[in-house]
Order: sequence, then structure tokens, then C-alpha cells
Amino acid sequence: MRYIGNAYKNFFPLLLFFLMLGLIWAEEEIVLPEAVIRGEDRSKSKAPSIEFEEKAEELFLPEPSPPPEERVFSWEMEAGAGEDKSHRFLLNSEVKKGERLSFKSGFLYEKDEGYRDNSDFKLFDFSSLFDLGLGEKGKVSLEGNYFRKELGLPGRRDSPTLNNRRKSEAGSISLGWERFFPAENGWRGELSYRECLVKSRQLSSRYRNETTSFQIGYYDAPLSFLASFSKERLVDHYKVEDYALSTRIEEIQITPDFYTSGALKVEKRKEMGFLFLPELKISFEPSEDMAIFLEGGSFLNVSQFGQLYLEENFVEVSEEILKPEHEKKVKLGASKKINKGKIEVSFFNGDRENLIIWADRDENGLYQPFNIKGARIWGGRCEFIKEYLPWFSQKLLYTHQEIENKDSTISYIPYYPCDIFENSFEIKAGRFTFEIIGEYQGEQYYEENNSERLPAYGLLGAKVFYSLNKYAKIFLEGENLTNKGYELMEGYPAAGRRFFGGVKLKF
Repeated sequence: MRYIGNAYKNFFPLLLFFLMLGLIWAEEEIVLPEAVIRGEDRSKSKAPSIEFEEKAEELFLPEPSPPPEERVFSWEMEAGAGEDKSHRFLLNSEVKKGERLSFKSGFLYEKDEGYRDNSDFKLFDFSSLFDLGLGEKGKVSLEGNYFRKELGLPGRRDSPTLNNRRKSEAGSISLGWERFFPAENGWRGELSYRECLVKSRQLSSRYRNETTSFQIGYYDAPLSFLASFSKERLVDHYKVEDYALSTRIEEIQITPDFYTSGALKVEKRKEMGFLFLPELKISFEPSEDMAIFLEGGSFLNVSQFGQLYLEENFVEVSEEILKPEHEKKVKLGASKKINKGKIEVSFFNGDRENLIIWADRDENGLYQPFNIKGARIWGGRCEFIKEYLPWFSQKLLYTHQEIENKDSTISYIPYYPCDIFENSFEIKAGRFTFEIIGEYQGEQYYEENNSERLPAYGLLGAKVFYSLNKYAKIFLEGENLTNKGYELMEGYPAAGRRFFGGVKLKF
């Protein structure tokens, strides 16, 4: 199986060549569903544009508008059961009255006996959010959450652990207050403070998680300016201090065919010093159905761990203070609309400093996140979406990536597969909706100083929905239908063929 990766490296350039030829194909009277197009319609072109991900700290408050007096009440429920005595119940509700009042609540219960010894779990998660609008002056919010989970910790297949168990409980409540500064002359402002108290039985101590944020800026399209300060602290586990100064130019039309946008951000972070984070995007759109884009920039990827123990029952967060990943990347690509569909090909190249990897350095069976010096990641991505008939559509996504290690203390970077392939088909027949999903993941290293790799694997899944009416659906899901044996982490076998079904209600 170790030769599969080499075969795909030779096949990858040929695949991109044929997909690039497909971009030359044009059709008359092209209509692309709105759900497929990314970006806003322009007066000249409706070709998709690639937008930068919005940063939470770069929020500009819009011009306050009179709140509508609409009243909205909605709720959705999902209940289901499956093999290995698995159960799931989800209930979400929302009450809203214009911009003045909003209340959301959610409850989740899950239980699974597990597919191998000591892999069972049971969890409760309840959350609520209350927002009270103060008109143009600001708003007050109250948020609460309660989480409790009990789970087993299975050992590796070759050395199973004893009946070890984890019990974690966390409750938090936070009060937020936001003040909107006067909107004259384009100025916007926001001030907020939140504080949470978290208690974990596993650690037998209380944690104080506090977030302070202050933002003030000037907005006069297409130019904006923002200065902000924020500080977040989870004692002994994660610290984020952010002093930022940024300016941004929204997307503007330079010529009838060229569009551009950009930003420059300067941050001061503890243990990292000053960081200059520029962004630039250029889009060339020679026709209504074709776009060639170039984008690049420097970004910080801040990992947030809301729970001390993550969802996987063999993974825990270490007490080491993690630095955020600093990524510098460039992407060049082309996108073309075809009849009721889209095809996009792009190539990317970038460096990541303070790359976070997961490793079992203590050899206790629990994977933990660690920073390494960095790596260079490059490759390509192909996306294809097509509606062949009103009742038959396809979505295909293929990514090939190569990673080069820049840390002399380790030999290999684990859990970065070279090839990732996803392909799905959707078929609609009356009240029935069928979805067939295929996934493939190539070989990947599983230890920092071991050249052995986890073998590649392919999975097949399916979903079936039957609409009783516009409010209710019955569903059945099947995972790993071919009963493929594979491992997500070395020594931890993943589940075989499993089925899950239930009902979804929405009002």
C-alpha cells in the first residue's frame, strides 16, 4: 500500500491537466443556482469570486436600521437510534422579536455503547443565549452552558488498557455588554466583556475564562480602519492576547475585467512579538462565466478548545500553552460556470510556523497537541459541482498536498495525508432523497520519528430521507457500508458497518 502515494503523485498532474481543459468549454445561456455561486452578483459579471474568511475581531457595526417588528418562533428536533445501542436526541428552539429580543436554546443527548471494549460514552449538553437590543445604543447578552460527559478510554489494539474512565463536567455563564458609538462621519465602535467559570471533576479545580474586547474604527466604503484590543485567558491551558491595528480596502473594480481587494493588519501577541498580516486578492473575469483569481496573505490560526477533553475518546488537550499557527500562503486558480454547475481548479503554496501536530509522546494512549517549528505545504485542489437533471446532481472534491518538515527535532509530520478525495451523488424521487457518499484518504505517517505509514482507505456511505410533509422527515444513514477495516489513529481501529435512523421535525 505504500506505493499508492507515489502512483497518485504521478497521476495528479495529469488529472489537473484534463480539468484545466474543461475550463475552456463554454455553453450558451448558462444559469448557475444561487447556492453554488460564492460572492455577490456584479453589474457586469456573475462569475464566482473567492472571498477571504471573515475575522471575528474585524467586525464593523453596520448602519443601525429600524428593527422590524416581526415575531419569530421556531424549533427543530431530531431523535434517532442505531446499532451498538446508540441514541441521539437534539432539540433547538428560537424566539425572536425583530432586533429587540432574541432567545435561543439547545439540548443534546447522546449515548453509544461503542463498537469495541471500553469505547462507550454518554453526554448531555445544554446551552442558552439571551440578547436584549438597546436600539442604536447597543445590546446586552446573557449566555449559559452546561456540559457533562462520561466515557471509556480504550487502549490500543495491541495493548488494551484497564477499565479507565473519564468524567468531565463544565458549566459556564457569561454576561456581555456592547456599546455602539455614534455613527456620524463613518465612525463605529464596540466595547464588550465576558467572564466564564468552568469546573471539571477530572481536574478538581475551577477555571476562569475571561474575554475583553474593545474596537473602534472608521468606515467609508471602500476603505475601512480598525483598532482593537482583546484578551482571552483560560488559566494554565490557553492564553490569547491580541492588540491589532488594521486597514482594509473592500473589493473594487479597477477595469471592466479586474477586481481587487486587500487588507493590512498589525498585531502584537505575547511570545510572538509584532506580526504584519497583509492580504491581497485579484480577480480577472474576461466573461460572465469565467474567473481567474490570485490571492495571498499572512494569517493566524488560533485553535480554541472549548472543552479540556475533545470529542474523540483517545485525545486530550495537554497543559502546554500552545501558540497559534502563523500561515503564509498564495493560491492561484480558475473557476468556470458550466450549465447548472461549476468547476474550479487551484494551486496553493504556503508555510506554517508553530504548526500544531497530535502525538502520543507520553506513550499513554492519549494524543495531545504540540507546536513544532513549521512546515511548507503545497499542492492543488479540484472542485466540480453539476446538476445533470432536476433530480440528479453530483459534487466532487479532490485535494493533493505535499508537506515538507522544517523542524530538525522530528523526522516526519504525522496525520497529513497526501490525497483526499470526496464524491457524492444526490438523487430525488418523489418524497425520497438518496445521497451516496464516497471518501478516500491516502497514506500518512503516524509517528514523529517513524517512516511507517497508516495504509490508505476508502469508505462508502449512504443517506435516505423520506418527507412525510413539509415539517417532518424520516431518515436512515449507513456508514462504512463495505465494512472496511481502517484506523484514524495508529492502533485504534475505527467502526465497521453501522446504521442509524430516526425522525427530524422542524417548525
